[in-house]
Amino acid sequence: EGFQNLAVIDPNGEISDLEKYHTLMLINNSYVVVGNGESIQTTPLKEFPEISLDYPKMHQFSQTLLFVAHYAIPFTAGYFVLTGLVSFFIWRFLPEFLL
Repeated sequence: EGFQNLAVIDPNGEISDLEKYHTLMLINNSYVVVGNGESIQTTPLKEFPEISLDYPKMHQFSQTLLFVAHYAIPFTAGYFVLTGLVSFFIWRFLPEFLL
């Protein structure tokens, strides 16, 4: 049911293709179509600055997102959990040892 792709580029894509591609964003020759399951928003490409997308750039960007999702987010979450546990034990048990 959920999204399998963050974005799909299909020059002839239509709004109905959001479900076909299981994607959050569809880019065609004229519009950027974004759907979140409840609503769909279309924005003309002419409203965006001049950009070019090529495979190496897209691949590098996706690899960066994968790195963040697989390593940086869990590491950061683990850091805060560990810091919270250490702080809890210091404030809870240290006064007993000092008295």
